[in-house]
Amino acid sequence: MRDPYLFIAVVVFAVYLVWQLVMGASRRHRRRTSGPITLPDYADDELRSIIEQIQKKTLRPQEGMNKILARARTLDSPQDRAAHYLGTAEIADHLLDRPHAAARFYLRALDEDPANAEALEELRKIMATSPLVAGRLEQACWKALARLPESEIGGKAWKRLLSSLAALYASSPNKVFRADAIERILKSTESDSGK
Repeated sequence: MRDPYLFIAVVVFAVYLVWQLVMGASRRHRRRTSGPITLPDYADDELRSIIEQIQKKTLRPQEGMNKILARARTLDSPQDRAAHYLGTAEIADHLLDRPHAAARFYLRALDEDPANAEALEELRKIMATSPLVAGRLEQACWKALARLPESEIGGKAWKRLLSSLAALYASSPNKVFRADAIERILKSTESDSGK
């Protein structure tokens, strides 16, 4: 071989092409398995109307996301803002096939409403296909746990957040001991509440 640099460039390019093919196939598979846009029961009519316009294709998804985000900034209720961030995340995830953007909005929904079951569940799904989200989910869960009032300790939201952390840690061989510790905590609270 006369030019080793040309050979290296060709090999790197071939590896890049194979990587693009694999990523494209996983995106197509993910797109086929993603469901319709769903909103929580507490979402207001204006948000539902924007989502409906997007689904009927009378409004482009990006424009709809911008409308929803602008509207979220004007809302007083954290739960209402969380619903808007969930809607934006659903658009990014299901229509635009941008799971990392969706993860950011699901995390914002968790910032607004630490007990948001929909955001946690969707983050778990994204984490299964994108391990980069795992660290952000861990931080969000711990942050949400810290924001819960003491009266919520042992409640549904608290258990849901701890269960998410346990599932996250169970998927990492280096952190399985953390998952075991959390499982013991959850079992002890169940046995304490049963007394």
